[in-house]
Amino acid sequence: QVSTQSTWGNEKDLMEYALNTAAGTGDDLPKFQEGESKVLTLDSGNFAKTTEGSSKWLVYFHASWCPSCRRSMSALEEVGSFYWDHNVIKIAKFDVDQDARTAKRFSLTTLPTLVMLYNGNAYRYNGDRSVESIKSFVEQGFNNGEFEVTPIPAAIGLFDGVWELVSGLLSDFWMMLRLKTLTLFLVYAVGLVVGAVLLAVMTPPRPKIDP
Repeated sequence: QVSTQSTWGNEKDLMEYALNTAAGTGDDLPKFQEGESKVLTLDSGNFAKTTEGSSKWLVYFHASWCPSCRRSMSALEEVGSFYWDHNVIKIAKFDVDQDARTAKRFSLTTLPTLVMLYNGNAYRYNGDRSVESIKSFVEQGFNNGEFEVTPIPAAIGLFDGVWELVSGLLSDFWMMLRLKTLTLFLVYAVGLVVGAVLLAVMTPPRPKIDP
């Protein structure tokens, strides 16, 4: 298992360093022992602050239960080590199970998903997950028109989530009400037809009038 401990501190120190570097105030790159992870862990508390700077960020959206995510993690670690040494881009991972709002914010439909955040845009990688392919995407491929690019979506606030939930409940209520009204109308119409038929069948014929 890859360790997140470095010779100069823990992952909190790594994140602090990354934030300082993004703001242009970072010191020299820290030294790592071989085998240590240089892939930072983002969460709901630091995602916005970390990725809003001018630095490039390649974010790996994953989940602990995802087999494909586990298989491609080694490639991500190798890419993270390479680019940490070159100080070209920050590589990070984000567990979507920890914050469903961020997953919804980026419209994630498959896992794992790699997204580069740079200069206000989100570049979604859809190639194979080999080290060389990801490095090619990072260095020039992200901007060649082959990959989906959109403005970085605004964060979904707590009020937005609550309002979306309430709106969904209201929509479901009105749909049920319309369905109930339609159902009642159909039951009423069928009842009229059945009642008329029964009335016709059960009503005795009128007696004949002798001339």
